[in-house]
Amino acid sequence: MGLFFNRSKQDKAASPPAVDDGQACAVLQHFPIGTTVHYYPEFKKNIVLETVIIGYMVNKVPVFSAQEISCEGEGANVRLLIRRERKVSRLTSLSIIIPAENRGVGHLDYARREELERVGGLTVGNNITLMARVAQGKTPLVQTTVSKNTKVKDSPYADIPIAVLDVDIASLLLTDQRAHMRLQVQLPAQFNLDNDAPLPCTMADFSERSIRLRAETGWPAAIIAGCSLSLAFRLPGRDSDTVLRGEIYRVDYIDLVLMLEEIQRDGQFRRIEVIDVLEMKAKLLQLPDTSA
Repeated sequence: MGLFFNRSKQDKAASPPAVDDGQACAVLQHFPIGTTVHYYPEFKKNIVLETVIIGYMVNKVPVFSAQEISCEGEGANVRLLIRRERKVSRLTSLSIIIPAENRGVGHLDYARREELERVGGLTVGNNITLMARVAQGKTPLVQTTVSKNTKVKDSPYADIPIAVLDVDIASLLLTDQRAHMRLQVQLPAQFNLDNDAPLPCTMADFSERSIRLRAETGWPAAIIAGCSLSLAFRLPGRDSDTVLRGEIYRVDYIDLVLMLEEIQRDGQFRRIEVIDVLEMKAKLLQLPDTSA
């Protein structure tokens, strides 16, 4: 019985395992404070929402300013430092702080809103996959777990509900989300924002979740990341346009990446299914300018 009940004070107070500073600094590099990121809950890649990183928890201490946290050294000697600490502390935990409110729910169709309600979104215990902005052709992804929904007193966000996401630093990946399904195409198309008149553009590539569009004269000022956009184009063998709707993921002067969400069928928009993607891909492959 003593084996089970006579634990020493030293055993009870055993310190948590150390977190690798180098891996933690890599997370900070790709997911800095103040940046907008996308995420999906419980591995549901069809439910992509948007949020902003407002801070970190380092060893359970909240940090809300990028000026208060830094990484110094190189290779095995890199260390994560907090400015207000007088000496370097052993890193035992790293968490990301985001607002507890889901952004982008209004862009989801009924089926996905219902699924989001079922899986719970930023519910304690849920896995949250964070996706940062594309850097050098790669999308940084990291897995996190919601540890609490709370408010932080004596902070710039004292009255705002927040979600604390414990980071699995070993899960950080730099991946090309679109490469495995990407088709290089040159297809005339038209886009419109809300009820504005349609404007011409060119479909430059196509993947299972997104389309890259090109406007040689540049995009209108109203076209910004996070906006909903409709896209129409004529596929080979069709006597009517295919109309898609999605959210703008990234836009620069010429190129725009549209995350696909809905397709128009019989005058109504509905969620894009795998069969829709396969059908569009098969028809795009019939064009002479298409290449995988």
